[in-house]
Amino acid sequence: MEDVGSTSEPAEGVIGRLLDAPLAVGERLPDGQVVREVRRGGQAWVLVVGRGNDRRAVKVPQVGVVAGDVEIAQVLRLAPHPRVVTALDVIEVTGRRAIVMEYVPDTLATSIGRIGHFLPMIQQICDGMEYLSTNGEFAHLDLKPSNVLVDDRGDIKIADFGLSRPARTPDGRFAAAGGGTWAYAAPEVLRGEHCDSRADIFSVGVIIYQCATGRLPYPFDLAPTSGEQRTQLVDYYDSPGAERRTEEMFYGGKPSGVPVQLPSDELATLVQGCLQADMSKRQATFRELSGQIAYSLGVPRQRAQTERLPELDRQFRELALTRVLTRMGSSAEAVRRVNRLLTRSLPDRLATSVLDAARDALIGAGRGDEIGVLEGWP
Repeated sequence: MEDVGSTSEPAEGVIGRLLDAPLAVGERLPDGQVVREVRRGGQAWVLVVGRGNDRRAVKVPQVGVVAGDVEIAQVLRLAPHPRVVTALDVIEVTGRRAIVMEYVPDTLATSIGRIGHFLPMIQQICDGMEYLSTNGEFAHLDLKPSNVLVDDRGDIKIADFGLSRPARTPDGRFAAAGGGTWAYAAPEVLRGEHCDSRADIFSVGVIIYQCATGRLPYPFDLAPTSGEQRTQLVDYYDSPGAERRTEEMFYGGKPSGVPVQLPSDELATLVQGCLQADMSKRQATFRELSGQIAYSLGVPRQRAQTERLPELDRQFRELALTRVLTRMGSSAEAVRRVNRLLTRSLPDRLATSVLDAARDALIGAGRGDEIGVLEGWP
């Protein structure tokens, strides 16, 4: 994520909007919060608002990029987990649907090359991905260093679910991948085939190799454009002998065509498993991969415990999910969720929004005649 502007004391009004940025530093969101930083990603802008511990990140899609309701709903449905960035709300910013998230200051991309003990961070990625693949039942499909956030304590949080796919087929596999960052993509993702969470295990293998060596695990330089990279990598995996070359590259620190060796045989064997072109030969689950990392570190495997959000944040998150479900046509579920909110004690700043969401959900569910029961609430 590129930082294209920041200030500690933003002035009022417009301060030179950059390119397609939805707002400039110093402008205000609809709720009045002042934008203090503007960062540009591959398909979205991130606006940082607030100060200190009250900072929030607002992800706004770039022009021409549709922020999928499915993506937003998937993230909001999940119980908060310490290794997954927490989504708090959905708002409109300059006509675009934006996700309000907790603020995390750094990414793994800026840390590669200056972190000595990276495997504990990789183990945290495995903890988060185990939770997503088992509890959330979806694959991320765009794991890369810039989508792994790093907080002030050096702990990681997985972010950016724009390309994620939920399990839909009877055999539990995921829908065909719709894109990705090809340098980190598994062969089945490159080909646009149906996949599962083992595609994410491949991506983690690339990240491990890059953290250990400072380079990508390919015996050639990648082409400059995304389209050329995809063709280049598909041709590589489809060519005769690709499986044998992969074994030579990563086995026992004896690479063929790669001038950088992995630091240990254990790590080389682990990475070799992640990067198998045939998904059936990779580690089956993130739990298995995490256990292998713990073994290589000589420490017990420890699972992250699910953390609880402050009550107000949880209420905002539930309200946001209710809005998204109504837009998606899942109004019956939206009504059930907003009913739970209406049974709680809500602050004034939230109560009006909950009532509006309740009316929209009832209308969407064909129960507009029940709106009258909301009069006089609470």
